[in-house]
Amino acid sequence: MDTQGLIEFRYPGGEVVTGEYAKYASRQLTKGDRLEHDGVSWLMYDREDREGVTVHLFAPAEANATVEGSRARQRKR
Repeated sequence: MDTQGLIEFRYPGGEVVTGEYAKYASRQLTKGDRLEHDGVSWLMYDREDREGVTVHLFAPAEANATVEGSRARQRKR
């Protein structure tokens, strides 16, 4: 089975919700991109490889302007 990976939502209280990438995203996401889930705007701050599967890490956008360890790209306009 071919997969685009997983998305992991990391809530401020420590809860982590992981699901199939295709369920939450309709396009390829990169660091700094946002998506809506559970009534919250989420910011993708990193990706990591877990046993050959790419996991896209998200944190609430309004909770942290900068997430610890993130290096989101700034786009020139």
